[in-house]
Amino acid sequence: SRDQRWLTVGSTNKMAGMFSSVFAAPGYNAFTCTWSPLNSILFQIANFWLFILYVGDFITFSNLFYRFLFLRIVLAGAALFFTVWAVWVLCSPDTALWNFVFLIYNII
Repeated sequence: SRDQRWLTVGSTNKMAGMFSSVFAAPGYNAFTCTWSPLNSILFQIANFWLFILYVGDFITFSNLFYRFLFLRIVLAGAALFFTVWAVWVLCSPDTALWNFVFLIYNII
């Protein structure tokens, strides 16, 4: 019907717009684009927890249990801050839910 065709055309145009922003057009210059402001401090702290995880990989634990414990604690900390950021700043229920699931998984 006419309404279904309109929805199809609308969703196709939205998808085309999304991909055109992901894959830059010819002549696009990253140095002259308008950059978004930095995200909130919660987002920065969550990423810092992930950075600690990457740097902490160089720490050699004599016991494998402590290595996995370190991994779970740091991932839980990152998931906690990503969840709070998704609720308070991003206002995105799906992002908050996924990060909360990761938080619970790493706590258990």
